[in-house]
Amino acid sequence: MSENYKSEDPVPDESRSDELKSADFAIPLPDTTDWGEPDRGVRVKPADGRGILMRDCQIGRAGEVPEVAFDGHGLAQRGSVVDPGTPDFGFAIREKKLVWADNIADLYEQGKAGQWDATTDIPWDELPVLPDDLEQAVCQVMTFLIQNEYLAMYLPAKFMNRIDPQFSEVVLFLATQVMDEARHAEVFTKRALANGGGLQYVSAATEWSLRSLLAQDDYSNGSFLMHVLGEGT
Repeated sequence: MSENYKSEDPVPDESRSDELKSADFAIPLPDTTDWGEPDRGVRVKPADGRGILMRDCQIGRAGEVPEVAFDGHGLAQRGSVVDPGTPDFGFAIREKKLVWADNIADLYEQGKAGQWDATTDIPWDELPVLPDDLEQAVCQVMTFLIQNEYLAMYLPAKFMNRIDPQFSEVVLFLATQVMDEARHAEVFTKRALANGGGLQYVSAATEWSLRSLLAQDDYSNGSFLMHVLGEGT
């Protein structure tokens, strides 16, 4: 027997273990009496051969897109029963007319379906060896394109947290654009480094131009200018 053991030490009562778990350490559930009732009984059924699309989920209260986002809805999905004490997140874009399109759920599905893998879908081991001057020229173009792809990634990303998630399909669609542009930056970086040419020179003039585009506060203007002046060049 251990020298540290004292006969007067209390012996744990294992019979109280369940009682301790259920009473002493229980986390009380919130009282949802005044919150309203969930939209029970609304079921989305997967279609044969295609599963469940986001458009299919626009049913019941989840399909009721408000003209103006409700106050105090937080980050809850549209159609959820929200605690009245939910804080205001201060989303700047709360009007349907500013962001919504009837086919936005379909655009999101298309954005997902069009994804490709810059790691495995390009035969990197089959790149031809180029003369040094030509390889340097290719890598200079890659370096320039990477700058533009970062702009194309950051511009939609900066608008995502301004949009109330009651227009969730819009936020999801912008996320596919961010991912798409991220992959472009990835593949151009890999190409610059794959043949020994390396990343090349970055002009301050280009950076000033891209900075002015990123500073746009109107998404339509910013997106148009980005695709014409940024990626279009």
